[in-house]
Amino acid sequence: MSKKKINCAQNNMKKNFVFYSFMISTFALISVFICGCADNHADLRKRLKTSYSEWIDYLAPAFDDGLKIIEYSEENGKLYMEVERLDYKSSTDSFSELITLHNKFAEDNPGYFTDNKIEINYHGGGMTCYGFSSSIYDSYHVLPNFEGDRKSLELNEDGKLIYLWTYYEELDNLTNYKDKEFLSDVGLLYIVTGTNIYNRDSAEKWAFLDDFLSLEKLVLDTSFKYNSDDVFYKAIEEAKPGLEIITAEYGKNLFSMEISEE
Repeated sequence: MSKKKINCAQNNMKKNFVFYSFMISTFALISVFICGCADNHADLRKRLKTSYSEWIDYLAPAFDDGLKIIEYSEENGKLYMEVERLDYKSSTDSFSELITLHNKFAEDNPGYFTDNKIEINYHGGGMTCYGFSSSIYDSYHVLPNFEGDRKSLELNEDGKLIYLWTYYEELDNLTNYKDKEFLSDVGLLYIVTGTNIYNRDSAEKWAFLDDFLSLEKLVLDTSFKYNSDDVFYKAIEEAKPGLEIITAEYGKNLFSMEISEE
């Protein structure tokens, strides 16, 4: 074999070696990245600085089904958690699973949270969309700025998430979950709304309230003052008779709240 052919063969071997080395290295890096992400997700609960490890472990199925925690804190007697989907392929139903698991845990372990207030919110589309709380006290989203008689609205359930807040625009997303069990414990539904609430002008459009089996109070934080003659108000009463409907002007301290007469 000529020297020229030998050099050519050696060069080809070097190119092949570099190419295959590059491919192997790239594959290894991708594998490490994928495994690392999976490990990070799986170990997320272990890495939380929490005093409630039994509770976090009990919630594990919801995280395994596609949720991730983006914020967590334990401060001044309050547990705060904000979650979102792990990726765009994950089902939002894992959030309803999370709330259902929490309420089951609180029911099976009375006194576990002592005097702590719990709030779990769902984050999607770049914003906090809706969430649950065990108390209207110390909650930024449930009745913010309210300075009236909170005791008249408090529903004590020893750690269960029975207060739900949402923006009007998120109502359909919230009530279209496949699993509605997580709505059944809600005692107070707080909706931040506006003039667009007039789109729900019939009892049929409020039929989703039937999913709230324990609902006692509906609070509408509005852009202006409503009265009992409003069509949407009558539609709500027709959809869920006996429900206490409360309205308050949005953007003002909620000193007074207009409660429907029986």
